[in-house]
Amino acid sequence: MPAADKPTTTIQIQGDGQSFSVNRTPVSLEEWSGAGTEAVDSGMQPAYRDSDPLIERAGMCDRNRGSIARTIEYVTVSHETAVANPADTAAEYGAPTLQIQLKMLDAGLEAPSYAHPGDAGADLRARVDVSLAPGERKLVPTGVSIGLPNGFVALIHPRSGLATKHGLTVVNAPGTVDAGYRGEISVTLLNTDKNQAIELKRGDRIAQMVIQRVEYAQFVAVDELSDTSRGTGGFGSTGGFAPAVG
Repeated sequence: MPAADKPTTTIQIQGDGQSFSVNRTPVSLEEWSGAGTEAVDSGMQPAYRDSDPLIERAGMCDRNRGSIARTIEYVTVSHETAVANPADTAAEYGAPTLQIQLKMLDAGLEAPSYAHPGDAGADLRARVDVSLAPGERKLVPTGVSIGLPNGFVALIHPRSGLATKHGLTVVNAPGTVDAGYRGEISVTLLNTDKNQAIELKRGDRIAQMVIQRVEYAQFVAVDELSDTSRGTGGFGSTGGFAPAVG
């Protein structure tokens, strides 16, 4: 069986006891796939090489779509090595890679924007003032409508600061904005705090929108599914909480 579950990219992890940072180690696709293999580079740099052209035999590369199965290998690194690629200059790092049609339904609100270069989520803002009692949820409009290209989705995530400090989250996180939707994006917010109400003002950042590629699947009926090492193991199959150290 082809080793389709081998790592295809290496992620460096630097921990300080409370947080970690990551950095990908690139290896050329040509080296990994083997000489003579026509592979489409989808932007992933695999972290291992094999003399056999496993990409096509394992179904890991589709010449028409350029998709590659992604299994990640995590490696621990020091502070000195967990840095951004020096080739990523300020002008290049976090530069737009896709154009999205945007229609603002409220001229008084800021358009979706990224707080920092390289951020995955663009901030969405409340179109109206909102008061959320403990345990209450409300659908909050953002004044934003978008036209996504075919093959993309917008996922609406909670903002980490509001979640941590105030217990504010998105009920159906991540919310899904399909490519065919052209209406206003609204966010179902939930106050999970048991005691404190949350007051949001018009223009406050309430969620973040992440644009991602998606695959459109064709579901093929079979008598038996392919075998894996996990099999039918579901909830709790990998064990419970680890015992305290020390």
